[in-house]
Amino acid sequence: MFPGYGRVLRHRYYAQFSRTLGTLMENGVPLLRAIDLVSEIAGNRYLEVKMAEVRRAVIDGATLSTALTAQQLFPDLLTDMMAVGEQTGHFAQTMQTIADVYERELDRTVKTISALIPPVIIVLIAIVVGFVVYSILSAVFEMTHSLQVRPS
Repeated sequence: MFPGYGRVLRHRYYAQFSRTLGTLMENGVPLLRAIDLVSEIAGNRYLEVKMAEVRRAVIDGATLSTALTAQQLFPDLLTDMMAVGEQTGHFAQTMQTIADVYERELDRTVKTISALIPPVIIVLIAIVVGFVVYSILSAVFEMTHSLQVRPS
């Protein structure tokens, strides 16, 4: 599509995942049920399959951060912060903090892309206008040249 689009989608998913998981955990939803719910909101078959593998690993005794790290779904920053939250007993708060981080990052990326769009459009319009002007002028010069060359 365009540069930065993948980054926007990833950060949106990281923020959505973290915010939803944190909210579910704050409200007493069991971890396995919370994993099921965040898998459903992914809207992506690949992520749903990976989250099913994460769920199996958690059932087998792995921590959520360890299971997510093994699947390489999220950046190290997210899983490392999640691990700290698990170890300190402030998992839900940590997930909300992670969501805040990625929402700020998402806002910054969108603002950067939005700031770049007008200059790019101006350059593209200038190229099109330049091409049109060149086409018209070359036709005029060619016609003028052919009129001058004609014998009287």
